[in-house]
Amino acid sequence: MSSTPLSTTARFDSEEHIALRRVPAVGLLTLVVALITNIMIGTVSYALFSISPAFTPLNLIPITYWTVLGVMGAVLVFAAQVKLTRHPIANFSKTALIVLLISILPVLTLFFISPFPATSPIAIVTLILMHVNTATLCLGMLTSLCSEPDSEAAERE
Repeated sequence: MSSTPLSTTARFDSEEHIALRRVPAVGLLTLVVALITNIMIGTVSYALFSISPAFTPLNLIPITYWTVLGVMGAVLVFAAQVKLTRHPIANFSKTALIVLLISILPVLTLFFISPFPATSPIAIVTLILMHVNTATLCLGMLTSLCSEPDSEAAERE
């Protein structure tokens, strides 16, 4: 019987190594990718499902505004968690899921209250898809592209 409770390959208590210097560049890249994909989602939805242009949340300016706001918020929260917490990836993952769920709540109310002309279920689903797309890109790109391999992080210490 071994005297160590965990094998040498287990790393449950190790710190996550995130390069804070990479966050601005990765955040900008994430923003560009999110904008392109959300605009594509909106364009394809208009073409495939005959969503009325009167449904203004799927117009270019609102898509751009809300995508920029969401990605900037995610980048700032991620940077703060990198600076202030020991496990920023785990914390950011939880935060991103909570914020995604909260951000979808107002969209879901459109099923019951239609302040926009031509509100349809497919238009609402398209908005939800854009929220999920943005959250997924932020979570995936920030946590993977800002991570440092252990050898690179050890050299900095």
